[in-house]
Amino acid sequence: MAVGWVKDGAVQEEIDAGVADAVKRARSRLGKGKSRTHCEWSLRQVRAALDT
Repeated sequence: MAVGWVKDGAVQEEIDAGVADAVKRARSRLGKGKSRTHCEWSLRQVRAALDT
């Protein structure tokens, strides 16, 4: 692969920086605060099964 005037590893550094930015962006979009420990839909299904 021809590299031209860039230093060795520059392409990988660019890829790593892009991935790091994407991860940071995704984490910033996650919900904040306390999260649920169980799925409400699943709990309803279990309770309905136990009631029958």
